[in-house]
Amino acid sequence: MSGCAAAAGGAPHLARMRRERGARLREAMAQARLDAVLLLGRANVQYASGAAWRASDAGHAHQQPTIALVRADESQPHVFLAE
Repeated sequence: MSGCAAAAGGAPHLARMRRERGARLREAMAQARLDAVLLLGRANVQYASGAAWRASDAGHAHQQPTIALVRADESQPHVFLAE
């Protein structure tokens, strides 16, 4: 893994950064001997999946819960959003 987030043009390389975050998460899961983790909250879900939502104030964030299921044997997390 590289310590530099920027691609050659100076912009962050988001796809690589998402892959590296996923690898770190799955490594931590393996060390803890977890087959899966259930993540709650926008920050946790965004960290694991890279998903983004339009901005909203903190007072309303709890009204639209976000959940991610990360399985050790799958490369992409499952993201669940309220409708």
